[in-house]
Amino acid sequence: MFSTLKSRHLAAGRNPDPFKNVTLNLDGHDSRIIHVNADKASLYSYKLKKSGFRVQVCTDMNNMVLFVSPPAPCKDYNDGTMLLRTGIQNKIHKLDCVALDGGYNLFIGKLLDSADELQYENFCYPIRKTRGIAMTEEEKSYNEIFGSFHSHIESYFGEMQSTFTKFSHTVVNKVAEKETFGVQYKLACLLMNIKRTALTTPSKAEQETLYTLPNIKVKLSQSQDLLATRRAFFERAVSLRTEAADGDMVFRDDDRENE
Repeated sequence: MFSTLKSRHLAAGRNPDPFKNVTLNLDGHDSRIIHVNADKASLYSYKLKKSGFRVQVCTDMNNMVLFVSPPAPCKDYNDGTMLLRTGIQNKIHKLDCVALDGGYNLFIGKLLDSADELQYENFCYPIRKTRGIAMTEEEKSYNEIFGSFHSHIESYFGEMQSTFTKFSHTVVNKVAEKETFGVQYKLACLLMNIKRTALTTPSKAEQETLYTLPNIKVKLSQSQDLLATRRAFFERAVSLRTEAADGDMVFRDDDRENE
Protein backbone atom coordinates (compact mmCIF):
# COMPACT_ATOMS: atom_id res chain seq x y z
CA MET A 1 0.00 0.00 0.00
CA PHE A 2 2.71 2.49 0.99
CA SER A 3 5.52 1.23 -1.25
CA THR A 4 5.36 -0.31 -4.72
CA LEU A 5 8.12 -1.52 -7.02
CA LYS A 6 7.46 1.42 -9.34
CA SER A 7 7.63 4.02 -6.55
CA ARG A 8 10.84 2.42 -5.26
CA HIS A 9 12.37 2.43 -8.75
CA LEU A 10 11.57 6.12 -9.21
CA ALA A 11 12.82 7.08 -5.73
CA ALA A 12 16.09 5.22 -6.36
CA GLY A 13 16.79 7.67 -9.17
CA ARG A 14 17.74 10.22 -6.49
CA ASN A 15 20.42 7.96 -5.01
CA PRO A 16 24.14 8.69 -5.43
CA ASP A 17 25.51 7.39 -8.75
CA PRO A 18 26.94 4.06 -7.58
CA PHE A 19 23.71 3.17 -5.79
CA LYS A 20 20.89 4.03 -8.20
CA ASN A 21 20.09 0.32 -8.31
CA VAL A 22 19.32 0.28 -4.56
CA THR A 23 15.62 0.43 -3.72
CA LEU A 24 15.60 -0.70 -0.06
CA ASN A 25 17.51 -0.34 3.20
CA LEU A 26 17.62 -3.00 5.92
CA ASP A 27 19.06 -2.58 9.40
CA GLY A 28 18.56 -3.67 12.99
CA HIS A 29 17.11 -1.54 15.78
CA ASP A 30 17.50 -2.23 19.52
CA SER A 31 14.96 -1.17 22.16
CA ARG A 32 15.47 -1.33 25.92
CA ILE A 33 13.16 -3.77 27.69
CA ILE A 34 12.58 -5.70 30.89
CA HIS A 35 11.23 -9.08 29.85
CA VAL A 36 9.39 -10.75 32.70
CA ASN A 37 10.58 -14.30 33.48
CA ALA A 38 13.20 -14.21 30.69
CA ASP A 39 16.91 -15.01 30.87
CA LYS A 40 18.41 -11.56 31.37
CA ALA A 41 21.80 -12.56 29.93
CA SER A 42 20.25 -13.50 26.57
CA LEU A 43 18.75 -10.01 26.28
CA TYR A 44 22.01 -8.08 26.65
CA SER A 45 22.59 -5.50 23.92
CA TYR A 46 26.22 -4.50 23.33
CA LYS A 47 24.95 -1.32 21.69
CA LEU A 48 22.73 -0.26 24.60
CA LYS A 49 24.78 -1.92 27.36
CA LYS A 50 21.40 -2.99 28.74
CA SER A 51 18.73 -5.64 28.12
CA GLY A 52 16.92 -5.23 24.84
CA PHE A 53 14.96 -6.63 21.92
CA ARG A 54 16.26 -6.36 18.36
CA VAL A 55 14.10 -6.06 15.24
CA GLN A 56 15.04 -5.85 11.57
CA VAL A 57 13.40 -2.96 9.73
CA CYS A 58 13.21 -2.66 5.93
CA THR A 59 12.49 0.76 4.39
CA ASP A 60 12.46 2.17 0.88
CA MET A 61 14.24 5.35 -0.22
CA ASN A 62 11.27 7.42 0.99
CA ASN A 63 11.67 5.82 4.45
CA MET A 64 8.41 3.92 4.06
CA VAL A 65 8.58 0.70 6.09
CA LEU A 66 7.89 -2.47 4.08
CA PHE A 67 8.20 -4.98 6.90
CA VAL A 68 9.49 -5.50 10.44
CA SER A 69 10.84 -8.80 11.75
CA PRO A 70 9.57 -10.38 14.98
CA PRO A 71 11.58 -9.10 17.99
CA ALA A 72 14.38 -11.28 19.35
CA PRO A 73 16.79 -11.13 22.33
CA CYS A 74 19.76 -8.95 21.41
CA LYS A 75 22.58 -11.21 22.59
CA ASP A 76 21.30 -14.39 20.97
CA TYR A 77 20.47 -12.81 17.60
CA ASN A 78 22.84 -10.59 15.63
CA ASP A 79 21.88 -8.83 12.39
CA GLY A 80 23.06 -11.71 10.20
CA THR A 81 21.14 -14.46 11.98
CA MET A 82 18.04 -12.28 12.02
CA LEU A 83 18.39 -11.71 8.26
CA LEU A 84 18.00 -15.46 7.78
CA ARG A 85 14.90 -15.47 10.03
CA THR A 86 13.06 -12.63 8.29
CA GLY A 87 12.19 -14.58 5.14
CA ILE A 88 13.21 -11.55 3.09
CA GLN A 89 13.14 -13.65 -0.09
CA ASN A 90 9.34 -13.78 0.29
CA LYS A 91 8.94 -10.08 1.04
CA ILE A 92 10.82 -8.25 -1.72
CA HIS A 93 10.64 -8.27 -5.53
CA LYS A 94 13.35 -9.93 -7.61
CA LEU A 95 14.09 -6.49 -9.11
CA ASP A 96 14.68 -4.88 -5.71
CA CYS A 97 18.16 -4.27 -4.34
CA VAL A 98 18.68 -4.08 -0.56
CA ALA A 99 21.44 -2.04 1.09
CA LEU A 100 22.98 -3.80 4.11
CA ASP A 101 25.84 -2.85 6.39
CA GLY A 102 28.96 -4.99 6.76
CA GLY A 103 27.47 -7.20 9.47
CA TYR A 104 25.24 -9.01 6.99
CA ASN A 105 27.40 -9.95 4.01
CA LEU A 106 28.73 -13.22 5.46
CA PHE A 107 25.15 -14.52 5.66
CA ILE A 108 24.00 -13.63 2.14
CA GLY A 109 25.30 -16.85 0.57
CA LYS A 110 23.33 -18.95 3.04
CA LEU A 111 20.23 -16.83 2.42
CA LEU A 112 20.52 -17.34 -1.35
CA ASP A 113 20.56 -21.11 -0.87
CA SER A 114 16.86 -20.88 0.02
CA ALA A 115 15.95 -18.01 -2.34
CA ASP A 116 15.08 -19.17 -5.86
CA GLU A 117 14.67 -15.73 -7.46
CA LEU A 118 17.24 -13.61 -5.60
CA GLN A 119 20.93 -13.28 -6.51
CA TYR A 120 23.94 -11.39 -5.19
CA GLU A 121 22.99 -8.32 -7.24
CA ASN A 122 19.85 -8.02 -5.11
CA PHE A 123 22.09 -6.97 -2.21
CA CYS A 124 24.45 -4.02 -1.85
CA TYR A 125 26.98 -3.84 0.98
CA PRO A 126 30.44 -2.44 1.78
CA ILE A 127 33.53 -4.00 0.23
CA ARG A 128 35.13 -6.27 2.81
CA LYS A 129 38.87 -5.99 3.42
CA THR A 130 40.87 -9.13 2.64
CA ARG A 131 43.35 -10.05 5.34
CA GLY A 132 46.87 -9.01 4.39
CA ILE A 133 45.73 -6.98 1.37
CA ALA A 134 45.33 -3.22 1.63
CA MET A 135 42.15 -1.67 0.23
CA THR A 136 42.51 0.53 -2.84
CA GLU A 137 41.54 4.20 -2.76
CA GLU A 138 38.57 3.33 -4.99
CA GLU A 139 37.33 0.75 -2.51
CA LYS A 140 37.80 3.12 0.43
CA SER A 141 35.88 5.82 -1.42
CA TYR A 142 33.10 3.35 -2.29
CA ASN A 143 32.73 2.30 1.34
CA GLU A 144 32.76 5.90 2.55
CA ILE A 145 29.96 6.94 0.22
CA PHE A 146 28.03 3.76 0.98
CA GLY A 147 28.21 4.49 4.72
CA SER A 148 26.82 7.97 4.20
CA PHE A 149 24.10 6.67 1.89
CA HIS A 150 23.04 3.76 4.13
CA SER A 151 22.81 6.05 7.17
CA HIS A 152 19.52 7.23 5.65
CA ILE A 153 17.77 4.49 7.61
CA GLU A 154 19.35 5.77 10.84
CA SER A 155 17.54 9.05 10.29
CA TYR A 156 14.31 7.03 10.23
CA PHE A 157 15.14 5.40 13.56
CA GLY A 158 15.93 8.82 15.04
CA GLU A 159 12.61 10.26 13.86
CA MET A 160 10.70 7.24 15.13
CA GLN A 161 12.33 7.45 18.57
CA SER A 162 11.51 11.14 18.89
CA THR A 163 7.92 10.51 17.77
CA PHE A 164 7.38 7.39 19.90
CA THR A 165 9.62 7.74 22.95
CA LYS A 166 8.58 4.22 23.98
CA PHE A 167 11.16 2.96 21.49
CA SER A 168 13.93 5.40 22.39
CA HIS A 169 17.14 4.26 24.05
CA THR A 170 16.24 6.06 27.28
CA VAL A 171 12.84 4.46 27.98
CA VAL A 172 12.64 0.94 29.41
CA ASN A 173 9.63 -1.17 28.35
CA LYS A 174 8.35 -3.82 30.73
CA VAL A 175 7.27 -6.74 28.56
CA ALA A 176 5.47 -9.97 29.44
CA GLU A 177 5.22 -11.30 25.85
CA LYS A 178 7.59 -10.36 23.03
CA GLU A 179 4.73 -10.80 20.54
CA THR A 180 2.94 -7.85 22.20
CA PHE A 181 6.06 -5.72 21.82
CA GLY A 182 6.26 -6.75 18.15
CA VAL A 183 2.70 -5.62 17.47
CA GLN A 184 3.36 -2.28 19.18
CA TYR A 185 6.51 -1.73 17.13
CA LYS A 186 4.74 -2.54 13.86
CA LEU A 187 1.88 -0.19 14.77
CA ALA A 188 4.38 2.62 15.35
CA CYS A 189 5.92 1.94 11.91
CA LEU A 190 2.46 1.96 10.31
CA LEU A 191 1.68 5.34 11.87
CA MET A 192 5.03 6.66 10.65
CA ASN A 193 4.11 5.51 7.12
CA ILE A 194 0.79 7.33 7.34
CA LYS A 195 2.57 10.45 8.56
CA ARG A 196 4.96 10.26 5.61
CA THR A 197 2.34 9.56 2.93
CA ALA A 198 2.38 13.22 1.86
CA LEU A 199 5.78 12.97 0.15
CA THR A 200 7.90 16.06 -0.33
CA THR A 201 9.44 16.81 -3.71
CA PRO A 202 13.23 17.26 -3.59
CA SER A 203 14.47 20.74 -4.42
CA LYS A 204 16.23 21.44 -7.70
CA ALA A 205 19.54 21.71 -5.84
CA GLU A 206 19.02 18.24 -4.32
CA GLN A 207 18.16 16.77 -7.72
CA GLU A 208 21.30 18.23 -9.25
CA THR A 209 23.63 17.01 -6.49
CA LEU A 210 26.34 14.82 -8.01
CA TYR A 211 28.37 12.12 -6.32
CA THR A 212 31.51 11.16 -8.21
CA LEU A 213 33.29 7.87 -7.70
CA PRO A 214 36.00 6.09 -9.70
CA ASN A 215 34.74 3.09 -11.62
CA ILE A 216 34.56 -0.25 -9.76
CA LYS A 217 33.81 -2.70 -12.53
CA VAL A 218 31.98 -5.45 -10.68
CA LYS A 219 29.81 -3.18 -8.53
CA LEU A 220 28.77 -0.91 -11.37
CA SER A 221 28.17 -3.86 -13.70
CA GLN A 222 25.75 -5.40 -11.20
CA SER A 223 24.05 -2.04 -10.78
CA GLN A 224 23.54 -1.55 -14.52
CA ASP A 225 22.34 -5.13 -15.05
CA LEU A 226 19.59 -4.76 -12.46
CA LEU A 227 18.57 -1.33 -13.77
CA ALA A 228 18.34 -2.68 -17.33
CA THR A 229 16.22 -5.64 -16.21
CA ARG A 230 13.94 -3.38 -14.21
CA ARG A 231 13.45 -0.96 -17.14
CA ALA A 232 12.69 -3.87 -19.47
CA PHE A 233 10.13 -5.14 -16.98
CA PHE A 234 8.23 -1.84 -16.95
CA GLU A 235 8.52 -1.37 -20.74
CA ARG A 236 7.07 -4.84 -21.30
CA ALA A 237 4.20 -4.08 -18.92
CA VAL A 238 3.36 -0.91 -20.89
CA SER A 239 3.62 -2.82 -24.19
CA LEU A 240 1.24 -5.54 -23.03
CA ARG A 241 -1.26 -2.96 -21.82
CA THR A 242 -1.11 -1.16 -25.20
CA GLU A 243 -1.55 -4.42 -27.14
CA ALA A 244 -4.55 -5.34 -25.00
CA ALA A 245 -6.16 -1.96 -25.62
CA ASP A 246 -5.56 -2.19 -29.42
CA GLY A 247 -7.05 -5.70 -29.52
CA ASP A 248 -10.16 -4.52 -27.74
CA MET A 249 -10.66 -1.73 -30.32
CA VAL A 250 -10.37 -4.19 -33.26
CA PHE A 251 -12.92 -6.49 -31.64
CA ARG A 252 -15.41 -3.64 -31.31
CA ASP A 253 -14.91 -2.57 -34.97
CA ASP A 254 -15.67 -6.14 -36.13
CA ASP A 255 -18.89 -6.12 -34.12
CA ARG A 256 -20.04 -2.91 -35.86
CA GLU A 257 -19.38 -4.40 -39.35
CA ASN A 258 -21.43 -7.50 -38.51
CA GLU A 259 -24.37 -5.31 -37.54
